[in-house]
Amino acid sequence: LIGCCALCPFCKEQCDLSADHEDSTKHSVRFHRPQCLGSFHLSKDDSMMLDICTASVKGLGQFKSSALGDDKYHKYYNYYKFYPHWKITPNVSASTSLYWKWFVANYIREIAKKIG
Repeated sequence: LIGCCALCPFCKEQCDLSADHEDSTKHSVRFHRPQCLGSFHLSKDDSMMLDICTASVKGLGQFKSSALGDDKYHKYYNYYKFYPHWKITPNVSASTSLYWKWFVANYIREIAKKIG
């Protein structure tokens, strides 16, 4: 069984849906990961992006992406305007991020090397 190949625009986690899902169904991921492991490595102040997508879309933070073709910052809570085929449910539950906090804390050097 092969799943959908779409990746979250922020953390690059693979969509949970099946490969043959309907076009009207938006891509989704049950467990997002820190954005530094995907395409968003640095925040506005050049620190490593440790936030998980579900927390970012609930907050007031901003993102910019070269994939959008501009150099502007956009509010995370407006992500759907730029990625309309994605549904990222806002969630700031501590339990969803405990594993990733442990992971980043234990592998921070390797992550920093990957980012450059």
